[in-house]
Amino acid sequence: MTEDHSQEAHHSAEDLFPDEATQINIDDEQGNQNQQRTSTPSADSRKEKIQWPPTDDRRWEIFDEDLDKILDNTLTGDVQRKISSLSTIVYAVGQDRFGVSNTKTREGTQGNMKHNRRQQEIQTLRTEINDVTKQYRRANEEEKEGLNELRSILREKRNNLQRAERIRKARRERGKKRAMFVANPYKFTKATLDGTKAGSVKSTKEEVEKHLSETHRDERQWEHLGNCNRIENVPEPEIPMNTKEPSWKEVSDVVKKARSASSPGPNGIPYKAKVNKKDLTVVWLDLANAYGTVPHMLIQQSLDHYHIPDHFKKAIRSYLSGIELRFTTSTFTTTWQKLQKGIVTGCTISVILFVMGMNMIIKSGERD
Repeated sequence: MTEDHSQEAHHSAEDLFPDEATQINIDDEQGNQNQQRTSTPSADSRKEKIQWPPTDDRRWEIFDEDLDKILDNTLTGDVQRKISSLSTIVYAVGQDRFGVSNTKTREGTQGNMKHNRRQQEIQTLRTEINDVTKQYRRANEEEKEGLNELRSILREKRNNLQRAERIRKARRERGKKRAMFVANPYKFTKATLDGTKAGSVKSTKEEVEKHLSETHRDERQWEHLGNCNRIENVPEPEIPMNTKEPSWKEVSDVVKKARSASSPGPNGIPYKAKVNKKDLTVVWLDLANAYGTVPHMLIQQSLDHYHIPDHFKKAIRSYLSGIELRFTTSTFTTTWQKLQKGIVTGCTISVILFVMGMNMIIKSGERD
């Protein structure tokens, strides 16, 4: 056989101390000098090449100092044991510090993910802890005490770095979400609150219709709610409400404002996550069946409270009195149900009516 004189064959990190399966049988080699045998790892078992920096790179000094400390703390026992661990430690530390060459991984991708300095230190500490643990298992009783203390120090340092890394990632995630909220609060809120809803109705048609009847029926639909002394009277407006139909310009202006990505409503007022460089806390109140429990008489009294013109009040009352609805599933369709309480989700005027009713309740709670 021809001897391999390549640089890689003699200076590979694996050749510092080959595995037992690839060791050269010295006795056989001396007994048969006419046949030269070279022990080289197979292509599948060969480790990836480390991206060593240039010789004039300052990182070599840091690497040399750190490697000396690691070797002093981990290499114990006789000479044979130290030699067996030397190549493994040097390769592991070099791989964590400088990475490996851009070769295809098992998934077929190129290159390796870059880690920051703290992540590299965590990986280095993990390697050191594993090496110390191996040494601890093979050490005698006198060496175990020192190795155990060293392992505790390394673990504490690793835990501190991992804690700092989790804080950094959480802070980065909060900043990312804050930027998404500022860029498009409506889209961010919708993605946060809206979830995929799926399922099927297990109840029968009779059970569903009974539930709908109990939910939407209100025998006291137009019964006066009574007076509340905690609600302050609102003065009548000095300028009468404009009851004319909207002009084309007014419609165009509203549509133009609604197109703004940061203005989900037609008012054109964007959200601001920072006001005077202070944090803004946003709270969402999720009221159970909020739209479905609003009494119609509360809407009527809200219209009276805010001095809405009579013909508007009559139109709204007629609209609420005539609403009927039904529901369809994959197996049946319910009969028509009269909506005697609550307002319809998706209706344009329902949002205004809900705000008017809730505003009266909130304002009554502001008084001492």
